[in-house]
Amino acid sequence: MLASARRVLAKSQALVTTTTTTRFRSTPTAWTRAAAQYTTTTTTTTTTSHRASVTGNKSIPFSEHIRQLDHSTPSREQVLKLLSQARTAPERDINNVITLTKWFYQPHKGNLSNDILNDINMWKEAIKIGYGLTSKGHPNVLSMLVSAFNKRFPTDQIKDSQALEVLIRAYGILERPKAVRALLAKHPRQEELHVAALVAYADSGAYSLFDALLKDTVHELSPGDYKKLAWQFAHRGQVERTSAMLEKSSLSAEDQDLILLSAHRSAAHSIVQYRISSHGVSGQPLNQVGTSKLGVASWEKLAHEEENTTTPMDVEKSCLILDYLCTANLIDSTQFPMQRAEDFLKRQINSRSPKEMARMYGILLNGYSRTQEYGDQRNSNTRLDKALALFEDMKGIKLEYRRTFHALLRACIPHQDEKYPFDYIRLTSAMENTPPAMRLDPRFFKIERIMLDSQVRYDKRSILTAMTCLGAARHYPAMWRRFHMLKLSGVRRSQSAFRVAFAMASMDRDASQYALSVIKEELVREMPDKVLNLDLYQAMLDCCVTAKDARAAKQIVGTMAQQYPKKDNHEHSIVSYAQSVLRAATLLDGLETEAGQALELLANTPPAHNNRAWFWALAFKATHGGQDAASRIQEMQHTFTQYTMQRFESIGKIPIPVRESSPVVPFPSGPYSYLDIRMINMYVHSLVDSQDASLLVDVLNTFKSQKNDRQHLHTRAQHAVRDLLEQEQNDNIDAILKDL
Repeated sequence: MLASARRVLAKSQALVTTTTTTRFRSTPTAWTRAAAQYTTTTTTTTTTSHRASVTGNKSIPFSEHIRQLDHSTPSREQVLKLLSQARTAPERDINNVITLTKWFYQPHKGNLSNDILNDINMWKEAIKIGYGLTSKGHPNVLSMLVSAFNKRFPTDQIKDSQALEVLIRAYGILERPKAVRALLAKHPRQEELHVAALVAYADSGAYSLFDALLKDTVHELSPGDYKKLAWQFAHRGQVERTSAMLEKSSLSAEDQDLILLSAHRSAAHSIVQYRISSHGVSGQPLNQVGTSKLGVASWEKLAHEEENTTTPMDVEKSCLILDYLCTANLIDSTQFPMQRAEDFLKRQINSRSPKEMARMYGILLNGYSRTQEYGDQRNSNTRLDKALALFEDMKGIKLEYRRTFHALLRACIPHQDEKYPFDYIRLTSAMENTPPAMRLDPRFFKIERIMLDSQVRYDKRSILTAMTCLGAARHYPAMWRRFHMLKLSGVRRSQSAFRVAFAMASMDRDASQYALSVIKEELVREMPDKVLNLDLYQAMLDCCVTAKDARAAKQIVGTMAQQYPKKDNHEHSIVSYAQSVLRAATLLDGLETEAGQALELLANTPPAHNNRAWFWALAFKATHGGQDAASRIQEMQHTFTQYTMQRFESIGKIPIPVRESSPVVPFPSGPYSYLDIRMINMYVHSLVDSQDASLLVDVLNTFKSQKNDRQHLHTRAQHAVRDLLEQEQNDNIDAILKDL
């Protein structure tokens, strides 16, 4: 399958060389033909495979087995066999595995007998399956299994220690350390549970509880227990704690190095995930100067010799080093360029089995597909060039074709210069400015055509990537065509797919109007009773803002109000709901009532100091607050003071009084975050509107004394300040504005 794709690639020299600037058609007919051909082929293949004979001694595939039993009452032996098959089921059968677990936590959807449902041993196996589903992106399954288990088997009455250990392990995976502590309190004499509890605390990051339990445990831990704990801390990226556990594990130096390499790799992954949530989703590059936080010295001491040797080493160790180098490139591309990872692969790839080569090449290909190292001009895409060149080097290697195309499509995400605003985009409203349209490399369409011709259908990840590529280039007809073709490919359009559709459309007025009039109605038909997530609602509101459609915005906010601002909702959901409403109300007229209700929610549940809800609360006061200019400025001052005091309570940054005389105005002290700068900019605008030049000068002097050299007021704010000071005939304008 992948070999045929490679042959097509080999015939097209344009895929591995820089293309011309000719605009590629956004809706190529070749794509439609390939998709139609693929749909027909896969339908025939699937239908044929479902008619497979199950006679004689031939084993029944898991998917076929579960379909047969979904409409009958399975025996105990059949259920045990299904549970055993589910543990090793391929990724394509994940929906069938979820169906099997639903038989337990939603008995009305299955035909399990009461004897099976009341058998605690069956539940232990089902919960273990939930462990694996959590790592594959389905944590709700394990949560539902645990909830149903607790209803059927009260934890204080369980005598089976293995069942309690399975439950404790589940609590650790779900990051519920309080539940672990409560369960231990119900079984104080069962010290054999302490090892499982320690593993759960390590897994959930509850380090204070871990330290306390380890200190109080009378039961002496074995070297194997310390090894298990070391692996848990390694998975969390806790290098120091991993080392402490390894000192008591009696492992060989080689095994200890392997676990420490894993800890470093996980630490790098954790930093990247944090950077994605704090920078990537707002369109900023992950590689922030001077903020690496990588334990480079510790890593170099551990892996320097292995990284530069030409002697083949253990494949696990090689993959850990290669993965670390690719991940570290996202954090610090100067110290960890992708060429360093490629050089390591070339030194280690010889004398490898085909399976090991495929694994190592796959890691490097994924690294090239997401690197932000290259400052490309408009007509170039270096990371795609590198990815395709590496793909060409993989001749004769049996790769995991779906992941290979995931990587190639991801490398096509448009970018320009050193800006990569679409790599991790969730919502355009999360960005300070809407990114401009960027050129999409025409090779995207050829890669997509080859993928479909190779009978690799679109899945959730690839369709989201393709829609991001097309939306970033404003190729909306092509994006809508692929979105509508999902049904023909047998892929359920998830909330994530709808979110990406609305998010991409919100950058263009015509596309926003189409999304609100067509895509929103399709969403209502496909998910009539489903509670939609807040990001999807926010993406729809972003389209309303772009399309200037206050009527649709009011309808969407009304639907949101029925689901989220409730006492039983998580605190974060209430704040996120309020932020979404305030942003829409700030940029659109007609939502003043809804915004007032959102402000009341924030008064009862103050957001964290670093939450963007503060910015939109202040922005709404600036545009719609008060009956007149004086009351509006007073409300803005009150909100800014609330923000300053919340910041003090959260991180201990003592406010600075900008003047000793009345009125005493508290001002945030440095260092400042990105949100702090935005709040200060808006506060400065409010002072300009109030024409209070004296207080404005005091605020600016305080700001200059606290900020660093890279932080400045926005240009618009500086112009507004200059205009007011000129109006007041101030003689020190240049001195006041210097270094702002």
